[in-house]
Amino acid sequence: MRQKDGWREPEWTRYLAPDAVTLAELLREQGYVTGMAGKWHLANVPVKGEETANRERQPDRQGCDEVYSVADGGHPPGPNVKTMYFGPFPLGEHNDDAKERGRPEDFITERLADRAIAFIEKHQKEPFFFYLSFYAVHTPIMAREDKIAPFKDKPPVGGQKHPDYAGLIAHLDESVGRVHAKLQELGLLENTLILFMSDNGGLTRYTDNTPLREGKGTAYEGGVREPMFAVWKGVIKPGTECAAPVISTDFPPTILDMLGRPARPDLHLDGISFAPLLRGTATKIARDTLYWHYPHYAATKPFSAIRQGDWRLVEYLTQDKIELYNIAEDIGETKDLSKQQPEKAAALRAKLDAWRKSVGAQLPAKIEQ
Repeated sequence: MRQKDGWREPEWTRYLAPDAVTLAELLREQGYVTGMAGKWHLANVPVKGEETANRERQPDRQGCDEVYSVADGGHPPGPNVKTMYFGPFPLGEHNDDAKERGRPEDFITERLADRAIAFIEKHQKEPFFFYLSFYAVHTPIMAREDKIAPFKDKPPVGGQKHPDYAGLIAHLDESVGRVHAKLQELGLLENTLILFMSDNGGLTRYTDNTPLREGKGTAYEGGVREPMFAVWKGVIKPGTECAAPVISTDFPPTILDMLGRPARPDLHLDGISFAPLLRGTATKIARDTLYWHYPHYAATKPFSAIRQGDWRLVEYLTQDKIELYNIAEDIGETKDLSKQQPEKAAALRAKLDAWRKSVGAQLPAKIEQ
């Protein structure tokens, strides 16, 4: 537990509980073959004596029939940070083939796409679910030289001026394209839902999230807002855009809905199906409020946040400080309206506090002198 400014962060759960029901387990119950490749940042607990428990948190024990997972952390481990995304890769015993460690010239983003493509080819005649969790664009930022070279002499565009970051994006872009092309080649696009989403906004050391404020690990839109893409040929109209906010906890009920499976509200308490948005039968879902809670010092000061419609309130938990923004009029969150709109600020703060109590949210504690 970290301490700072006279406060101590809570001892929060740092792993996926073994009895948690994952999306892979939900779909396997429905007869789907399941697999994953890439980042599984849900198991590692750096406590001596936890080795057996940690093994139970690995993806092969959490509903994935086939696994190619390199590491429990945010990026692959390795003695040389400059070659961390290149082979041979440190595969654990939970992989279905731990011998496929790769060659020094193999790049992890492409290798993960290879595994997804092999899974699709193998199971093309059965219902399948595949979780492809790229390490890109997590640090360390690196790419193969042939991907970096085209960007070295390009002038900055919209604040983007990091050739290695651009090269890593190129790896990612091409790898996603290869997976899509394989589905097309096999005639599976009409029967496959593809969801593509990041888990946070860009890290500002390497990229620029303008017009959003700040980036990864912060309380602002640049830290929590990211685009999402969805593809299902014949169901989702190509080129359409939807401004309704959704969140990753909406994925389980949405996927079950799109596949005609019954909802499991006991397992996806915080999620709402956004299938009507994908089908084009609605422009919003039956929820106007989203919440975030970050009670530790990993990247910023502990905070909670709430968004209701166009209004967004941030509360810094160790400072008795709130900020209020209207993101429809001020997407960059430059004008704190908490003093001009005290009633709106008080109402949102009360709603945020009630939500924290309802979910048993942990809070930082004042250190007694």
